[in-house]
Amino acid sequence: MSDRVSAESARSYFLPFILGNGGRSHGLSQRIFNKYGIVSLICDSRRHALDFLDFSSRSIRLCPTDSPRLFCEQLIALAEQSPYMLPLIIPVTEEYARMTDEVRNVLETRFIISSPDELFTLSPLASIKR
Repeated sequence: MSDRVSAESARSYFLPFILGNGGRSHGLSQRIFNKYGIVSLICDSRRHALDFLDFSSRSIRLCPTDSPRLFCEQLIALAEQSPYMLPLIIPVTEEYARMTDEVRNVLETRFIISSPDELFTLSPLASIKR
């Protein structure tokens, strides 16, 4: 498969869920977009000014909660809206990393979980050539 076909397949197959909304999240979505052409979903209960300027992502508002179970159910409901895509979860804040770890056994049945540091080296995205 050519690199171009591989990149096009990645755009239609992978769906990154970046958990947490801020400069780091938008920077990560920009890197994903520049490298693979994939538009990420930035999920958080709060909005950020960059939501309106960043073409490399879409902002998804989550219900504010401290409950890992409700957090998990929200992510699963979002993933079910795109049933033919492989969702990747990338928590960028400590709060979302903690909740992701608490429900990891449930989330791993539907998602690939990756840290921002490992996304370009150890996740399924790393195998895609530019």
